[in-house]
Amino acid sequence: MIFNPQDQFMNLETIQVAQQQKLHQLVQHVYANSTYWKTIMDTRNIHPTTFVVEDLEKFPVITKENLQKHLSDMICVSKSEIIDYVCTSGTTASPINIPLTNTDLDRLAENEYQSMLLTGATKDDIFQICTTIDKQFMAGLAYFLGIRKLGAGIIRQGIGAVKTHWNTIESLQPTYLIAVPSFVVKLINYAIENGIDYQNSSVKKIICIGENIRKEDFSLNAVGQKIADSWNVRLFSTYASSEMATAFTECEHGNGGHHNEDLLSIELLDQQNNPVKPGEIGELTITTLGMEAFPLIRYKTGDLCTLHYEPCACGIHTARISPILGRTAQRIKYKGTTFYPSAIFEVLHQFDAIKDHAIVLETNNYDSDDVHIHIALQDTTLITSIKEAVKTTIRVLPTITIHDSLVMLRKKHNVAHKRKLSKVIDLRAKT
Repeated sequence: MIFNPQDQFMNLETIQVAQQQKLHQLVQHVYANSTYWKTIMDTRNIHPTTFVVEDLEKFPVITKENLQKHLSDMICVSKSEIIDYVCTSGTTASPINIPLTNTDLDRLAENEYQSMLLTGATKDDIFQICTTIDKQFMAGLAYFLGIRKLGAGIIRQGIGAVKTHWNTIESLQPTYLIAVPSFVVKLINYAIENGIDYQNSSVKKIICIGENIRKEDFSLNAVGQKIADSWNVRLFSTYASSEMATAFTECEHGNGGHHNEDLLSIELLDQQNNPVKPGEIGELTITTLGMEAFPLIRYKTGDLCTLHYEPCACGIHTARISPILGRTAQRIKYKGTTFYPSAIFEVLHQFDAIKDHAIVLETNNYDSDDVHIHIALQDTTLITSIKEAVKTTIRVLPTITIHDSLVMLRKKHNVAHKRKLSKVIDLRAKT
């Protein structure tokens, strides 16, 4: 592995040559150590010693179902070499335990170290991590390792009471927060309600995870704008998944998450697994580079986005990823209109009075999707405006139910225990 942040500024040709070498190392590694990948390569006449980049297309695309079914055969190291196990979130399928070796942990640290550099961080900064770092959560571990490599200060606050976070901010003076955007809104609301002078706090930058803060054109969306209008901080968006063990993080120009070609090869594919045209939306499909225990080849993440290849003002030559525009497993077809939950969330985020929200998806008697929007709302006079905004955005109006809290709804559907707060409860019949 190159492990040199300056390599991102090399010309694209040089970067791609380095990536080709890593792809060659990858196929040799999986062929020698995984019965799953060896069978595929033998069946498809892919030879590790003569492999060229064009041969990558000979590999079949794989999905989370492949991982669930063939997990043990895909692992490329012995149990004695495994140092840590992380777990996928289980947002759209059953969670998967992913093994990591020392080399994989070093790679994870390198990825987040480079991500922190993109935001302008230095060893003089202090980061307050407002996300889970236990429960096999990769993101919290990755941030810790990357910040440690940077040499900056770390406050492993994790999730918890908003008051506790403010107590820590006031006592330890972090310059960065790493947090889910909706939690940042809670921090702001608590500060306003309790007379905290948050505008003059030590926090100058926030790395936003788990939720979009930008629209497809990179302008701030409703929740991003809400934070920017309320708090004089710099916002950075980042996207990653446990399977890829790599993050796409924005630089200070905010024009998409930068692709680190040293750690990942990417494709955008349509539903027939063909490459989409430049500028078109496709499903992000990844091949991991430098992963030792659980490398993946042509894994379809289920996340839809676009890629941008024009040069970034920061000087990095690699592609940039748009915000995630939807998940293939959460595509909704309702009354002749196709949309994704994110379109509804964007509307709901415009109303400060909505304290929580969730969408329940079901299959009706005609084998079509039924959509039920549930919101935690005290001021019921706003319901007409909310309905109008939803219908204007997605051109149809699902049922909207008002609650004091959504705790019982999540318990009813057995999703209250999940590591991530369930915003989409998908009860549709599986085809």
